[in-house]
Amino acid sequence: MNTKRNPCTYLVEKLEGNRVVKVWTRGYVIDRDIKKQMYFVHSGGATLDEGLTLWYDMKDVKLTKGRWTNKSNKVVSRKSFWRRSK
Repeated sequence: MNTKRNPCTYLVEKLEGNRVVKVWTRGYVIDRDIKKQMYFVHSGGATLDEGLTLWYDMKDVKLTKGRWTNKSNKVVSRKSFWRRSK
């Protein structure tokens, strides 16, 4: 599964020396849970096997496009549906 439909920046807490620093990092939102107000964010890499995938609060994630998108850019012709249905 290789999806880069919902690019985002999310807040990560890193330890520098003896203090905690909050840093905005780029990633991709794979899924969302509206009831719990959470996003499933993938940190990077070409596939889901590469990188880290964790749940983050919606308040700690900013969608780059500003909205949730499910549609892909690929257009499927009507002929392909006609051939499949026969």
